[in-house]
Amino acid sequence: VPLVVVEEAEVVECAVGGGGGGRGGGMPNFRCRSFAPMAKMTSSSSSSSADPVSPRSSSSAEAPKEDNSPIAVRSNFNPLAVFSPDAKTDAEGKVTINFKMPDNLTSYRVWTITAKGNLFGRHETSISAQLPLMIRPSAPRFLNFADKAFISVVLQSQTEKELQVKVGFRTNSNLQTQQNHRGFLVNLPPLKRTSLLFPVEAVEVGTARCQWAASSSIGFSDAAEVKFPIWTPCTSEAFATYGEIDDGETKAIIQPVLNPKDKVFAQFGGLEVNLSSTTLSSLTDCFLYLWECSFDMVESAASRALSIVALQDVLKSFNVKKLPSNQRMFEMVQNFLDNLSKWQYPNGGFGYYPGRNSQSRSYVSTFVGFTLSRVIAKAEANGYSVPKDVVSKLLGYFANSYENDLNLDHITTPIIRDQCLIFAAYVQNELGSSAGVEKAARIYRERKNEGLSMESLGWLLQTFHGKDAYKEDSASIVRFLANRVNETAETANFITSFSDAKLASSAQILVLHSDRKTDGILLDALLVTDPKNPLITKIVKGLLAHKKKGKWHNSQENIFILLALDRFFRVLESTPPDFSGKLWLDDLYLGDHSFKGFSTDVAKFFVPMQHVVYSSSSSSDGSSSSSGEGQAPDVRNLVVFKDGNAGRLYYRLGLTYAPRDLKLKAMSNGFVVERTFKSADPKDPDAVQRQPDGSWKIKKNATVSVKLTLSNSSRRYHAALIDKIAGGFEVMNPALSITGPLPKSEE
Repeated sequence: VPLVVVEEAEVVECAVGGGGGGRGGGMPNFRCRSFAPMAKMTSSSSSSSADPVSPRSSSSAEAPKEDNSPIAVRSNFNPLAVFSPDAKTDAEGKVTINFKMPDNLTSYRVWTITAKGNLFGRHETSISAQLPLMIRPSAPRFLNFADKAFISVVLQSQTEKELQVKVGFRTNSNLQTQQNHRGFLVNLPPLKRTSLLFPVEAVEVGTARCQWAASSSIGFSDAAEVKFPIWTPCTSEAFATYGEIDDGETKAIIQPVLNPKDKVFAQFGGLEVNLSSTTLSSLTDCFLYLWECSFDMVESAASRALSIVALQDVLKSFNVKKLPSNQRMFEMVQNFLDNLSKWQYPNGGFGYYPGRNSQSRSYVSTFVGFTLSRVIAKAEANGYSVPKDVVSKLLGYFANSYENDLNLDHITTPIIRDQCLIFAAYVQNELGSSAGVEKAARIYRERKNEGLSMESLGWLLQTFHGKDAYKEDSASIVRFLANRVNETAETANFITSFSDAKLASSAQILVLHSDRKTDGILLDALLVTDPKNPLITKIVKGLLAHKKKGKWHNSQENIFILLALDRFFRVLESTPPDFSGKLWLDDLYLGDHSFKGFSTDVAKFFVPMQHVVYSSSSSSDGSSSSSGEGQAPDVRNLVVFKDGNAGRLYYRLGLTYAPRDLKLKAMSNGFVVERTFKSADPKDPDAVQRQPDGSWKIKKNATVSVKLTLSNSSRRYHAALIDKIAGGFEVMNPALSITGPLPKSEE
């Protein structure tokens, strides 16, 4: 309804009274102390007439006596006024239920159901809850920081007298409003209503509280409060880079940071720096998972023994307290070695289960040989006694029976059969026999990189290592692997080929294939052949980030990854750290952290965005200050310095910010997410239209269908797509009677 401003506005001063509780939390009562001149507004004659107070109404239109008592604040907004399941009628068939009405100004549905024996009856009526003078605000569900909005408030009279109403408005510090919109003087005709608009701007993140009080010249009054959240800017973005400083000649890195200046809100985000001395987070759960594995299978027993061989030194270095005793771990490995002669079949192979008279299995036999090769490598240092006759018979199995077992296992798919043959060649080479190396080389030269699985290439890379005759083959594999990596700023993983080849799942099960197992095998191969490859640390971080409940999916994933992490520790992190990591932003000293001995500690530093945007200075005691006057240079230099030689310093540099421009270009972070809006009403298809600039124009009261499309071109873990309801929308639930049936869509 159009309103006419008659005179300039001044603030209505409202004093806080005692007690009361508002919707979503407590709020004070109001008492108008002074009625200074305000914006005078007169209701238009076109205002809709309110329903008169009926005999069923719970309000009274009689004017109260004038006093200076606080304005009662409506606080009980329970939608259920009363529920009485066991009331009984009197001798006249009547029942009376006493209750206090909630503070909602609305209509209540009243249902009565009676029953006696096999007879029942039902009746429905309604009660309208009203006040002589009502103030009803309609606030948004939320605002984003820096949003501007108008909050509509309906002022309604249920009396037959003309009222001069003074309306006061106030907010907490999260919202800012214009001074001349904090109070109005409204001439409200009898049984009429009018709307007032209060412009607000979200200036702080948090919970906004808005309070309105209305008082008439004859004593009628009402007060209400609403709360709603103010979110951080929805266009917040984050970028990060990762790296390490080893024990070489390089002692520091300088990372330029572009000053965003007035393109961002300086009160949000900042520069985040994390420093650590290892990439290996807790591996205890992985070890205990294999240690406690209760499956009575040869593969499980071999995995338990391998886990001890792989992680015993690493976990001791980090002083893990949950480990079994050294004696128990030694006995576990030695018992496994002693039992192998009992489990080995006459042809030299091994089956799925120990001591059972059944067929030897190709993959299980190869995995036992793989376990023996790793135990032999550490036998002298740990005192293990390896049965040489078992090794000799197993090598005979590879020469005479292995390919026959592949046929019996129905491993006929070329890419998987080749993988088994190459794995067996690698195991033979590790056990001291070169009989399978040339055969593996022939397979590689015939199939080339594209015809083999990624796991096969990992075994070939280690098999060919150190042999001059296969240098060109090794170089070709390395180039191919570099082109089959999915890399982010922090992590990396290899793109496997099994799913592309559409292989039978049963064939993959026979070789216990998984993507993470493949990553572990290739990581181990890179550590053997190219320990300075920059992908190594990223692959380690990617594997560690994708554990679930402290471990990976199964015993094969856990053991191959743990073996690779053991080699990573021995090759790159075996030196106990003894250094300090120090940070500067230009000449501003940010702090330092000392690393002594093996530890999984992470030192975290945060520089608020205002220190990045504005010039800062460092005092003599190391504390920083920002005057907020004058901007810093266009490019800031973040310096990470490693003070000391022993150990490796890992760093993460991240920048989070909230841009002022809400129209941003699409980001490219590996996912393709598209959201489209469409009219859900076939009778009004033009209610939703997309504008040339990409924005959407939606007709008021339109029923809208929202469609989300998510595409992913690579392996992802722990990903969730969250799409908050856009401002101005409300979810329609057809299960509620007030919603009604939804329009039928053609889709």
